[in-house]
Amino acid sequence: MDNQPNSLTPGQPQLQQADISPRQRRWLVWVSTLTPLLVAVVGGVFALANGWRPFSAPTPTSAPVAGAVASPSSLASQAAARITIIPPGGDVPRCVTVNGTATVPGDVSVWLALHGVGKNGKEDADFYGFTPAIVDPSDPDRWHASMELGLAGDIGKTFVIFAFPVHQEANRLLANFRSDKYYFKALPVQDGVVSERFRRDRRDTALCS
Repeated sequence: MDNQPNSLTPGQPQLQQADISPRQRRWLVWVSTLTPLLVAVVGGVFALANGWRPFSAPTPTSAPVAGAVASPSSLASQAAARITIIPPGGDVPRCVTVNGTATVPGDVSVWLALHGVGKNGKEDADFYGFTPAIVDPSDPDRWHASMELGLAGDIGKTFVIFAFPVHQEANRLLANFRSDKYYFKALPVQDGVVSERFRRDRRDTALCS
């Protein structure tokens, strides 16, 4: 066995195999085994601290931004979508049915999200309540979705509901996203987003079933 590795310079002391005791050898094995695990744990803690954190809707404390690498064709389909939200025509309960229209390619789905408006009129920065739109079987250009507006005591509060198109990759991510536990700091897409304000002016605090 060659004990003169190329990385050593002349005169540099070398650690011979015989110089390592059995105890040192066991220690080295443990270090080499545990190092990748420790790196993974530290990385996970860092990611948790900077991204995913739990919250109690609709007043979360922090959020991740979900995303998917979209192909150029997916982005083109997404940009071609045309979506509208029909404004509420009367009292808005806590569990409101949102209606709208959409003309979207076959590889694009419509999703909804919301956030609240403060007493100062400023919209919250966080998005939650991610919900897929349900296509009307009798009219494929129309959709509806049930959205839960705030807590029981949020009577009179205004909420902004957003509808937006997502391609298949993002649709799979959102379908597995725990909207009851996490929220986004931004919507997953920027193009084709529409919004409408809903004010909870009805004393109906029932949750969506």
